[in-house]
Amino acid sequence: MADKSGVSAKWEGLEDVKYSLMLLQMTEREKKRAMGQIARGVRVQTRKNIKKQSSVTGKKFKERNRKRTLKGKMLSGLSKDKNFYTKITQDSALVTWKGPMAGVAKVNQEGMAFTMNSQRKISKQKLEEMKGLAALEWQAKLMNKLGFLVANPERKGKRGPSKKDGKEVVPKPVSKDWIMENITAYQAMIIIAALREKRGEKGSGKSVRVKLPAREFFPNERAWLNELATRIVTQEYRKAGK
Repeated sequence: MADKSGVSAKWEGLEDVKYSLMLLQMTEREKKRAMGQIARGVRVQTRKNIKKQSSVTGKKFKERNRKRTLKGKMLSGLSKDKNFYTKITQDSALVTWKGPMAGVAKVNQEGMAFTMNSQRKISKQKLEEMKGLAALEWQAKLMNKLGFLVANPERKGKRGPSKKDGKEVVPKPVSKDWIMENITAYQAMIIIAALREKRGEKGSGKSVRVKLPAREFFPNERAWLNELATRIVTQEYRKAGK
């Protein structure tokens, strides 16, 4: 299930009469507990998918183009509890993400293709999505071409002049891979604009077509949700001694 701002998994009601009757016989508290377990099941499966780097159906994620330079599991930030948004009622369970993370989840779940142009306005939504994406290869190459320097390349995120042991640290150029590991696409866009302004340059007007592959890490398929819900409703029904 998806909307303009992100992806979500929402379950409400079972088509099977047997399980619908089970729910009708449960108290409001028992129903909410069942809905809470359904939401938890979605979050747990999301983490499992990210750990296995595959969808709920077993389809493997497309590997990074720069596999040897980037370490860690892809999409690991989307599995953290603090980023999830969950809403429970006595007959529904909704799981999605908070704030900008919703847009990041949507891009990774469904993939995206877009054209970036230095003279083209970018929507607010796309800017939010870029905050969750690593700097692209062409951005890294352009930043180096424009003279991007880092004061402490061994310390992630430190840019510009700084001091160490009372002495000024001389900024140094960094590799394309360092930029792609430590800077987001959004930050790269701002840095490129600043470097061009400093050099008195204008955007080239050239367009770059960017394609991000879909990696279906989020289990929001209706069939899977129904299977999860029927199992949990049955468990909670029996636990209540009905």
